[in-house]
Amino acid sequence: MTAAARIARRHCEGASRAWSRGAAVALVAVVLALGFNVSTAHAATAKQLADQLATIRKQVQVSGSAYDKALTKSETTGGKIKATSKAIAAETEKLTTAETVLALRADAMYRNDPTDGAIAFMLGSEDFNDLISRMTYIELITKADSELVGSIKDTRLALTKQRATLSTAQVAQKADLADATKKMKAMQSALDSKQAEYARLLNALNAQLAREKAAGKVTWLPSSPNGWVFPVQGAHSYSDTFGAPRSGGRKHKGCDIFASRGTPAVAIVSGTVRTSNGGLGGKCIWLTGDNGTTFYYAHLDSFVVTSGHVSAGQLIARVGNTGNAAGGACHLHFEIHPGGGAAVDPYATLRNIE
Repeated sequence: MTAAARIARRHCEGASRAWSRGAAVALVAVVLALGFNVSTAHAATAKQLADQLATIRKQVQVSGSAYDKALTKSETTGGKIKATSKAIAAETEKLTTAETVLALRADAMYRNDPTDGAIAFMLGSEDFNDLISRMTYIELITKADSELVGSIKDTRLALTKQRATLSTAQVAQKADLADATKKMKAMQSALDSKQAEYARLLNALNAQLAREKAAGKVTWLPSSPNGWVFPVQGAHSYSDTFGAPRSGGRKHKGCDIFASRGTPAVAIVSGTVRTSNGGLGGKCIWLTGDNGTTFYYAHLDSFVVTSGHVSAGQLIARVGNTGNAAGGACHLHFEIHPGGGAAVDPYATLRNIE
């Protein structure tokens, strides 16, 4: 090989190595840009993905629980205001009636001298027994007048105290509402920030479960009993607020599952769907399960299914804040009615199937 050929060969080999190094660097840059971890090339197991989803739920649960407590406190204060206002109305009516009666008695006494009238009444006695009876009657009237005056004083004092209680409660409610609004925004921000990651992990989990099932090597499965599916498929938070006070003196009949607007709401079991739109619940779905239990989904943003039979886990709607939840946090108000009867606390069930 001539000297010129050897020089040309070394030049080509150097160029080849340089290209390889450059390509490798470029490839690593692309991998990192795409978010892949080179040291963990293999896909996460289903259990690992499920654990990551659980971690996200714990993270958003902190802000969700804080909002739930603030909301309950605000609603409790609102209930106190309503009860106090009702008591004030009743005492005011009582006072008005007593003052009217007292005014009539005063007018009668002014027109007819009570002393002369009483003497004439006494002198008109037919015998001693009649005299005693008339004296007793006058005593009863005097006592009644005295009690009426005392009742008016007591009622006025009660009204003063109740109005002070009302004023204090109104100031407290203003602070409670401000606190609840602040915590609602913090919760919504936490949910929104985790929604995309939660959806990605959930899709990855479902894909991994499908691969393991197809390969006949299923190492882990969700522990949901009886094939029930959690009704909200996204980052969410909820607390046991069944029976908690709500506006208008109502009691909460379900659990509020907070999630970002548009988060998928799915059928908890297979059954038949019917919808309604309006009232406190806004856009609602009643799912009558094949097992005889009825499930109520309220404040939905939109319907995906409006009627007919659905399967467990099927997308039927999306989370929103319609009805009396308008302007508040987006959530699914969820109720369970065994046998279509009265609502029962759904919290334990939700925990079991989450």
